[in-house]
Amino acid sequence: MRRVTAVLLCALFLFPCFIFAACAETETAWAYPEPEVLEIDLYIQPYHFLQMISTTEKKKHPAIVRINGEDAKEIGIQIRGSSTLRVGMMTPQKRLPLELCFDWADARGRFLGNSSLKLINSFTPARLITQVVAMQAFAFLGIEAPRLQPAFIRINDVDFGLYLAAEDVNDTFVQRHFGGGSLFRPYDGEKDASSAIQADGAQFFAKTDPENTDLDSILRSIRQTEDLEKYLDTDQMLRYFACEAFLYNTDGFSFGGANYYLQVQNDRVRYIPWDEDDVFGVFVEGDSLSSFEAGGSPLFHKMMQNETYYAQYRAYVRMLNEQFLNPETFLPWLDGYIHALEPYLDRDQTTLLPSADYVSDLTQGDCIFNTFSGNLARTFREYHAQLAVQLTDETAAFFVPEDMTTDLDENTDVGKWNDAERSAIIVEICRRYWSLRRSFYFREYGRELGLCGGAFVLIFVFTVVSVYVPKRTGYHRRKEEKLE
Repeated sequence: MRRVTAVLLCALFLFPCFIFAACAETETAWAYPEPEVLEIDLYIQPYHFLQMISTTEKKKHPAIVRINGEDAKEIGIQIRGSSTLRVGMMTPQKRLPLELCFDWADARGRFLGNSSLKLINSFTPARLITQVVAMQAFAFLGIEAPRLQPAFIRINDVDFGLYLAAEDVNDTFVQRHFGGGSLFRPYDGEKDASSAIQADGAQFFAKTDPENTDLDSILRSIRQTEDLEKYLDTDQMLRYFACEAFLYNTDGFSFGGANYYLQVQNDRVRYIPWDEDDVFGVFVEGDSLSSFEAGGSPLFHKMMQNETYYAQYRAYVRMLNEQFLNPETFLPWLDGYIHALEPYLDRDQTTLLPSADYVSDLTQGDCIFNTFSGNLARTFREYHAQLAVQLTDETAAFFVPEDMTTDLDENTDVGKWNDAERSAIIVEICRRYWSLRRSFYFREYGRELGLCGGAFVLIFVFTVVSVYVPKRTGYHRRKEEKLE
C-alpha cells in the first residue's frame, strides 16, 4: 500500500512539470503559416480594364470583387508599383501589380481589417515562395511585417494567374501593431504626386503623419548621437539587420534600397519590411555574409562597432538559420506550400515561364531563387548547411550548388513565349465581360429585376388595352341611342 501511495504522490508531483514543459515547448515553437491560397474574382468593364493596362497612371477604376466565394463587393482597383510595373508592362498579357481599395465605394469597407490589399505580380513560383519565406523570417524574430499569401486572380471569369496578396502598410496597420504614430517610406517620383520630405540627405514620402514629425531632425540625431536608445528600439533594429543579412536582401534598408517603411512615434523610429522580392541574391552575386556586412548601411556599421550589438546581431542570424530554417520543420512546411500551389500552376496564364516548365520550377534541377528554374527544397537545405559554416568562419564564401550556372540567359526560355497566344487573354477578358454582365446582374439582382420586369409588363399591357380595346362609357351609350 505504501508503494502504491508513493507512486501516486510522485505522479502527482511530476504531472504538472510535464504539463509545464509541454506548454513551454508549445509557446516557443514556431508556427509556419498555413499554405492557403486566396481565390480572388474580379469583374471589370472592358473600358476600365483596357485603360488600366495601357497607362501607368495611378487612377482608381470601379470593379466588383469576390474573395473565396464570399459576397461580392464594389471596390476601386488601380495599378501600383514602379519597377514591377515597368516589367509587367513589357509582358504580352500585361501582368501588372494591382491594388484593391475596399473603401472606395464604402468608407467602412475592409478586408481582414485593412482598407486595401496589394497584389504583387510575382513572375515565377520560386520567387513567390521566397517572398513568403522572407516575410515569415521577419515575423519569426518578432518584427511587425505585413501578412502575405498567394492569391489566384480571375478577371471576368478568365484565369489570370498567381499573385501575392500583401496586407497594405498604412494607418490601419500602424494603429493595430503600434497603437499609432507616423508612417514614411522612401520617395518615388513616379508614383508620389506630393512633394518629397528631405531628411538627412534622403527623400521620403509621408503616407500618414498625425504627429507632424520632424523626420530630418530625428534621422540626423540617430546619425550623430551615441545614445541610440533615445531614438531607436536597438533590439528591434538588430533583429531587422539580422533578417536582411540572413535573406541577403540587396533592395532593403541595409543596402540603400527603397523597400521599407519608417514608423515614428514619440520621436522613436521603427523599420517595417516591405516587398522582399530581391532576396537570396547571393546566388547570383556570389558574395558572402561578410560581404553583406561590408556593404551595410552607415547605421549598421555604427551599431556593429559595439561588441555587444555585434554579438547580439550574429546570434539572431544564427537563430534564423538554426530554428527558422531548420530542415526538420521548414522543409515539410515548404513541401506543403508547394502542394497547395499545384492546382493553380497549370491555370496560370500570365507567368513568364512556359506552362510546361512551371511545375518543374519548384521541384527539379538546380535553383537560383530569383530566376526561373530549380529545386527549392534542395537549395534551401544546402543554404542552411552553408550558412551554418559561414556563421563560424567569416572567410567562407556562400555556396553555389554543383552544376549550377549564374548566367541568367541559360536559365530563361523566353523563346517559347508566343505573344499572340499570351496576349489573347486580354481579348478574352473583354469578351467575357458582356456575357457575364447579364448573368451577374440577374444572379445578384434577380428579384429586383423580376419585379421591375413584371411591373413593366403590367404597364405595357394596360397601355395596349387602353389604346386598342374599345371602351363603352356612358357617353358612348348615349351617343349610340341618339343615333338610333
